Amino acid sequence: MAEQNLATDVVSVIDEALKTLDPETRQMAADYLKQFPQDQQLAAIDELVQMTWAQTPVPIRDFILGDDYLNLKGADGRPEIYGMLMDDLEELFSGSYIEAVLTGGIGWGKALAVDTRLPTPTGWITIGDVQVGDWLFDRTGEQCQVTRVTKVMHQHECYEVKFSDGSTIVADADHQWAVTTWNDRRNAARRGEEPEDRVVTTKQMIDSLKCRRMNNYAVRTAEAIGCDHKDLLIDPYVLGVWLGDGDTSAGRVTNADSEVWACVEDAGYELSKQVDTGSVADTCVVKGLQVQLRSVGTFGDKYIPDDYLRSSIEQRTALLQGLMDSDGSVQNGGYCEFLVINERLASGAFELVASLGYKPTWAEERATLNGYDCGPRYRVSFTTRDPVFRLSRKLKRQSIHRQTNDQILKRRYITAIVPVESVPVRCIEVDSPSHLFLCGEAFIPTHNSAFARLCHCYMLHQLGCLVNPAKAYGLQTGSRIVLINLAIHKKNAEQVVFQQVQTMVDNSKWFKRNMPRKRERLDHIEFHNGVWLAPFAANEKAVVGFDAFGGVMDEVNEMAYAFESTRKMRGEVVFDQAQRLRDALVRRMKSRFEQVGLTLPGILVQISSSKYPGEYTERRIKEAKDGDTSIFWRQYAMWQTNREKYSPTTFRLALGTKVSAPFVVQSEADNKKVEDCEAEVIEVPDDLENEFHKDIHSAIRDFIGRSTAAITPFIARVEKVFEAFQRGKHAGLEHPFKFEYSTLGEDDGLLWDIWSKKFDPTVEYFAHGDLAKHKLGQGDRAGIAIGHIAGKKLIVRTNQLGQEVQMIAPHYVIDFV
Repeated sequence: MAEQNLATDVVSVIDEALKTLDPETRQMAADYLKQFPQDQQLAAIDELVQMTWAQTPVPIRDFILGDDYLNLKGADGRPEIYGMLMDDLEELFSGSYIEAVLTGGIGWGKALAVDTRLPTPTGWITIGDVQVGDWLFDRTGEQCQVTRVTKVMHQHECYEVKFSDGSTIVADADHQWAVTTWNDRRNAARRGEEPEDRVVTTKQMIDSLKCRRMNNYAVRTAEAIGCDHKDLLIDPYVLGVWLGDGDTSAGRVTNADSEVWACVEDAGYELSKQVDTGSVADTCVVKGLQVQLRSVGTFGDKYIPDDYLRSSIEQRTALLQGLMDSDGSVQNGGYCEFLVINERLASGAFELVASLGYKPTWAEERATLNGYDCGPRYRVSFTTRDPVFRLSRKLKRQSIHRQTNDQILKRRYITAIVPVESVPVRCIEVDSPSHLFLCGEAFIPTHNSAFARLCHCYMLHQLGCLVNPAKAYGLQTGSRIVLINLAIHKKNAEQVVFQQVQTMVDNSKWFKRNMPRKRERLDHIEFHNGVWLAPFAANEKAVVGFDAFGGVMDEVNEMAYAFESTRKMRGEVVFDQAQRLRDALVRRMKSRFEQVGLTLPGILVQISSSKYPGEYTERRIKEAKDGDTSIFWRQYAMWQTNREKYSPTTFRLALGTKVSAPFVVQSEADNKKVEDCEAEVIEVPDDLENEFHKDIHSAIRDFIGRSTAAITPFIARVEKVFEAFQRGKHAGLEHPFKFEYSTLGEDDGLLWDIWSKKFDPTVEYFAHGDLAKHKLGQGDRAGIAIGHIAGKKLIVRTNQLGQEVQMIAPHYVIDFV
């Protein structure tokens, strides 16, 4: 009887303890207690109530949209997260998933107004006119090539971004910028380092434009653009002097400095001094210059020709020095100025200064003489430590004032972001390592995975709701619970997820109040409750020492291929970096955070675009399809996550099979072909149709997110092969397959008896792949060759002087083509 009363008292005490918890947490605690015998439940509930929840995590939809949390809503109150992504996030966090594998269309996040001007190696082009294959410049000044463009898009939320030098760019809300914040710059300065860029969208910057009344965001100034040396008719310095101090309709220059005349003569010109009028300045005819001015088109119309604006850095520097020696000056504070009444010449000077990596500003004012208004004049100002004069007195004045902080010279500050009426916008992608390209007259750099970032933020919120996360999971006091960002390079890990999560957290009222940062760090975020967020390079040793709660592995398919090129063989097993990292992280997640019983597992998000069959993401998705319920997976087509941006009408696309290439379904015959080959058909928005007609395989990869090789047969037109067999048979040739026909598919099971062993384990083999440069039907094909060096051979060659010379060259044997 006493034991029965004791049991009743235990149940009563537990019920009272559970009543102190909110309903959702109460059910979680009740489920947790079921694993303990009744005589241990009192201790368990006491410990649980004392150490677990400070508050209940809100549902992820409320977390994303709530004013107190991420507040990802537009001015009209509509969610900035598209419906499908929101639904999938809710499914992910309401299930018992440990991993999320996401792949799909590459997508775009870099829309600029179609009239935005882009500098090219030959002049200018607009976003609206640029095409794949065009050449632009990246932030380092190197030339880069456009690899993708979209159609012109309408009804995007647009903003005018204003910079401290007066330049402006119109971009959409989702446009991505590589920036530094005030805190980034302050902390880096304390360590004597350069601040690292973070990637933010236009919309994300609006509410945090100022920090302590200072401009918060800054864009790094581009380096001088690299152009080829040009064979210029007029020496650049001499042209600069004439543009500043020359007679518009003659090859005459008026200048008072003998050093300028010496520089002109050093350039190979002969001077003829005109009659001395008593003036301090001399007027000289530069012999041959007038003819040259007519040839380049500047005679009678002073401006800087395009060839000079896209000449080499050395030539453009000489041109600027000629302009500054003639019509330039140095003001107090070290500002260099070029002041003229010719707007076209001033505009060219502005472009010239920007092309050399400086940060020019433009001002228009009124010119006056003795109180009379003489019309407008134009002032181009900039500051640099580089010598932009040859004239010693001006150069000396520039050096005296050359104390300006280098960091100020290297940045443009974003001063305002103003909503504007929606304008047509377009996205492009370039092949530069940073994916940045230059835009606007001021040569401003602009950047080229929302699901992963939101997962990170929500896991931080869940951990932040615990009183003591380490204690809740049975970890030692002081343990660090880490959310990990992984990419091939640490810098990529920082830019893709880490920095944007940092911005979201900084802008959230809930995080400021409930989960403040412990200290400012560039390489990780540390919170007061022992939770860390940190980026790492894809290195197993770098992550095994941490208690990983969850994280993001970015571009896992690229990671796998990157390491496969230098793979190590262990028996028959290929070293697979992505798989090894995943295994190490999931083991630590399970061993650290699933043993206590809290229904709060972390999630490892693995994201990548798709290119080839058998990639890491395809293998993981196959595991999920085969029954692994711990893996959440999605293959997003680009338009599925933002359907309203695309045409409501669609066309039908048949994906390839083992015996059929992909094709656009346009006729009844095509419909019959779909049935015959059992092809998967996808409805694609009409405004993307041209992309599929131009390059169907690239479009499938980039817009639908499928690995094109997996849905394109190795031999696209098998019937042509068999036609060739028949022609050979009629000609009396032996059939290449000795006993039976092959379907040329992966599953025909044919065993050939005509193989001959080529591989010699004692020989080092080399392989070369030659990709097709042109599209199918344009005369180019992909190929691969494998061979080895069989020895050396003495050969005789004729050199450029017609002499015979002997040389020893390797003897190559081609084993396979």
